[in-house]
Amino acid sequence: MKGAPPRRAAIFRQANIADLIILTPFAIPVVSDYYLALWRILSEAIAPGRPLGTFAPDAMLFVNLTGAFAVLAVVLRIKLGSPQAAWMTVVFKLFATTIFAVALLRGASPVFAVPLVADLAVGILLVASSRKD
Repeated sequence: MKGAPPRRAAIFRQANIADLIILTPFAIPVVSDYYLALWRILSEAIAPGRPLGTFAPDAMLFVNLTGAFAVLAVVLRIKLGSPQAAWMTVVFKLFATTIFAVALLRGASPVFAVPLVADLAVGILLVASSRKD
């Protein structure tokens, strides 16, 4: 991130690389099927009685579209590499945290607590790094 203190730039870079690694499989139709199978295994390990559900072909279309748009947003944030891009990352992370929290309150698989905590932590780290600099 141009002109940013090293700590903030490192958090920004790591958050975006992690997003690419985690979100890219959702954008690729065949890969997303296997990737969701891994999430189902993780879900079963976290909460044996509450597995992650399966998705119909129409729902998988939305998984792939959402994954593609999420990857595009990450690529754009990396390309911008500005303080505004860092704040966009914070907004996206807090928005995702809210969506995961609502899903959990509605009875979704506890596996969604994993990305909830990760996104919340990254959002807090980015805000904290901006306040210290």
